[in-house]
Amino acid sequence: MALPCFNGGAVGGVVTKSAFKTAWQRLMKKSVNADVEHFTFHDLKAKSISDFEKEGGEQLAGGHKSPAMTAIYDRKRKKIDATD
Repeated sequence: MALPCFNGGAVGGVVTKSAFKTAWQRLMKKSVNADVEHFTFHDLKAKSISDFEKEGGEQLAGGHKSPAMTAIYDRKRKKIDATD
């Protein structure tokens, strides 16, 4: 399986599953050495969906077919009105 690779907005080729896994493992090793809190690839996906500004665009950005699936990744804090 190969994934599209985007570089500066232009398609730069493909990344194999093996190449992605190797790169991810190197990144994780560097993050541990830099004392960065552990995170997963899905954490990055959730972060990007949660930070998406345009209402309704989260589903498109996440590549989900249903709003229910997008809601799983959306980690925005919900605003709640204060009580008197």
